[in-house]
Amino acid sequence: MTPQISRKTEALRFALGESIVRALDDPFVVEVMANPDGQIWTDRIGEGRQPTAETISRDDANTIVRLLADHAGVVVNEDTPLVSATLPETGERFQGIFPPIFDHAQLRIGTDPQTIVDIVSNRARPAQVSAQASASGK
Repeated sequence: MTPQISRKTEALRFALGESIVRALDDPFVVEVMANPDGQIWTDRIGEGRQPTAETISRDDANTIVRLLADHAGVVVNEDTPLVSATLPETGERFQGIFPPIFDHAQLRIGTDPQTIVDIVSNRARPAQVSAQASASGK
């Protein structure tokens, strides 16, 4: 990992905030979403989509979309408001929508499908899944 990627990754983790980083570290979360109103939602195996008690600021959502656009080598602005990328180092899928489509940036982060397959096929208990996720670097 180059120092530049490390700095970008640190900046991204800071912008994501504790709530989203914590959700991404949870092996049962398959998707994290932030709606234009700032509400953060998670989609957990066995529970479905649910809002969290957390929100994200407009500035932080915009920063996340801009950081991932830069990581993907694309420009995000009013003319090109859609960003598809992968998170650096961890590889989760990212979709971002920037104004003017919505007043505030919207984002969606999907986890590695292999983790989901492992959890479902093994019918693992949470402790086993946590151990598996730790061993796989998730």
